[in-house]
Amino acid sequence: MITIHPRARDKITQRLHEVGRPELSLRVEIVGRTAQQDFHYRLSFVPEPLRRPDDTVLNQNGLTIVVDPVSLRYLEGATLEYDETPSEAGFRFDNPNPLWHEPLGAEVHELIQSKINPAIAIHGGHVTLLDVKDSQAFVSMGGGCQGCGLASVTLRQGVERMITEAIPSIQGVVDTTDHSLGLNPFYRQESAGTSPLTQA
Repeated sequence: MITIHPRARDKITQRLHEVGRPELSLRVEIVGRTAQQDFHYRLSFVPEPLRRPDDTVLNQNGLTIVVDPVSLRYLEGATLEYDETPSEAGFRFDNPNPLWHEPLGAEVHELIQSKINPAIAIHGGHVTLLDVKDSQAFVSMGGGCQGCGLASVTLRQGVERMITEAIPSIQGVVDTTDHSLGLNPFYRQESAGTSPLTQA
């Protein structure tokens, strides 16, 4: 369960009323890890039709919170705070979870950062590891890869191949990206083509 501190809840509710959309839900996501060995969070407002079928929906004192299953594993017991000082103000998470629940997570993350992303970066894309569970690596694709018609090719021929060859304990890669929100909103999965990683 995620806890929203009263101060943070008041700020979120205030913002919803300012934009005239009090019915919106707060989406809480973990979208990666930072170089400082912390989680990278994203907070956004979403209408009910944009909730995903596998979202967990929580209600705390009138505020609706939605969390995807990958993020939920790393947000159990976390508290969203709002700090305000004379010099700065902002939201902050107090999160007791480890960076990776599976030991393989750190290994896959390092492979993506050191080998895969430098190759994809040439084409303006990047991959982020979100979780490792049941021998599967869950990733999101960003930059030029999000919405690209060849994203599935890059994933299967490049990302998945490199990960499973280097780390045999990983048996597959799951793309969690919403490609309809990418640079090319007319995303269509292609089964043919060449991944930039096949030449890496």
